[in-house]
Amino acid sequence: MSSVLGPMMLAAARKDLVRRWRDPWALAMWIGIPLVIGGLIVLAMGGRGGPAPRAHVFVVDRDDSFLSRLLVSALSSERAKVIEAETLEESVARERMDAGEASALLVIPEGFGEAVLEERASTLELVTNPAQRILPAIPRSALEILCEGTFYLQRVVGDELKSIAAEFTDDDDALTDLRIAEASVRMRHGIERVAPLLFPPAITVETVIPPETGPAHGERSLASLYFPSMLLMALMFIAEGLADDVWRERELGALRRIAVGPSGAVPALLGKVLAGWVLMAAISAIALAIAVVVFDIAPARVPLALLWSSFAGAVLFTLMATLKLIASTQRAAGMLGNLLLFPLLMVGGSMIPFEAMPEWLRGVGRFTPNGWSMEILKGLIYGDPRPLELALAFVGLGAIGTALLACAALRMRSFARGGA
Repeated sequence: MSSVLGPMMLAAARKDLVRRWRDPWALAMWIGIPLVIGGLIVLAMGGRGGPAPRAHVFVVDRDDSFLSRLLVSALSSERAKVIEAETLEESVARERMDAGEASALLVIPEGFGEAVLEERASTLELVTNPAQRILPAIPRSALEILCEGTFYLQRVVGDELKSIAAEFTDDDDALTDLRIAEASVRMRHGIERVAPLLFPPAITVETVIPPETGPAHGERSLASLYFPSMLLMALMFIAEGLADDVWRERELGALRRIAVGPSGAVPALLGKVLAGWVLMAAISAIALAIAVVVFDIAPARVPLALLWSSFAGAVLFTLMATLKLIASTQRAAGMLGNLLLFPLLMVGGSMIPFEAMPEWLRGVGRFTPNGWSMEILKGLIYGDPRPLELALAFVGLGAIGTALLACAALRMRSFARGGA
């Protein structure tokens, strides 16, 4: 019996692989749907990542004072990294602005520094680029914040600033060391008055990295973190599509002819599982090879990730096939497949990342077959999996697959002969 089982299983697997080779459009659809869905989600959530957009601002400094230069430095702070300020002559700046080479043009008027020290009105001219909608708002908001900050600074140390401005002349001896020390002490007293409101601030921000992402995920783009989800989604679509073959072959009478043979219909089922494993391994290998180039995944991580993803895909196929074998009609089998497929995709982190889910739903999703498989795959690609945990995961997945395959084999005998 075993001498017949092996060749029959290989023949069934070869037959299924040849059929898939001759129907590339179905395979393209199974792979294309996750790519389209994943691409739309990544674009909706900010694209592939990369450097944050920066507003390019031309600055015309007519005042050329300490405070005007301080304003330019504050706008182009490297800590904020949202504005790139470039100081130019006014004629050049306006000509290049008219050509649309910047997001905004800032003109600092003469007497700006004295006006700030003496708390007099001074108008900053900001010309924005009408061809851009978002970036010009960055320097506008930054100037509004600086104006607000200057107002409150004047409330705290404004009198002292006015006094210094009134005494300041071109003579280096106008401000003696004693006067500077006195001004510093008075400014310190002014800051101490508002210190309870500022130190510590009323609102504190604490950045916490969730345990599921870990430090290895911190520098990854959204697209790279979403890659395991898209791969598992593609494998689930392939598993559901391949599982439909059992009903298609039964309706065509192929399973009935196989069932009357010496080895029965079980080798046909085993061949389908083997063909599905080979097909999913090929798809996973292509996807992981692309990820190595696009997402800078270490090539040393690919073999284990390939083994796990193809193994998980084969088990998902066995799950889908078992479900379809239980159905009483082909239409019911299709409905059962969709009723299982799309909720698993939604809850299992394929369409909505676990990080965006509520805590209770995230816990449920990690117990789904695709959610659990995806978390292991993430660890293999980006994390540092422990050998013992990984071995237990393979053993657990193998046990689940064996149990499902046994159930499917028991059902296959009567199913192939047309039994309900």
